Amino acid sequence: HGLVCVTIPVDVIFQTVQNVTVGESGFIFVLDKDGLILSHKDDDLILTKKFIELSPEKSIQDLSMRFNEEHFGQSWYIYEGETYYASFSYISRMKWILCIAGEMRELFESVSQLVIIIALVLLANVVGSALIVNAIVNRAVKPLRDTISALRLMSQSKDNLGKVLKIDSQ
Repeated sequence: HGLVCVTIPVDVIFQTVQNVTVGESGFIFVLDKDGLILSHKDDDLILTKKFIELSPEKSIQDLSMRFNEEHFGQSWYIYEGETYYASFSYISRMKWILCIAGEMRELFESVSQLVIIIALVLLANVVGSALIVNAIVNRAVKPLRDTISALRLMSQSKDNLGKVLKIDSQ
């Protein structure tokens, strides 16, 4: 049995976290248990601001409360005019909150494209189905139309059969 101990400077961990990008705009940040920003892509925020102080925006205030109340979760917040989606987890051994965030429009851009594709496929199916139903109905009704046309022609004749077949064709 033995014990192995490794010391990793915190600044190395934070520098690694700061260099991570998720998609084009996504990033990771770390807070301490009181919400102080320990690592963030904006160096000016590190150790100078708490997350709750970033903005008076209600969504930031709500998310800050959730950091204190829950061990993990997801939410959205508005910061400097952009809406962000965030997922967070509490790291109990370090008493840190690890959060990954990204701009909502980027995260849901592919979902929006998928919705458009699904709508177009649905529209194509509706139009195709309508054309098929129209063709089936026309094929089924054609003998009836032909019979009515023949009866009209016969009713216009001057003989006795025409008098018997006089029908209200109007």
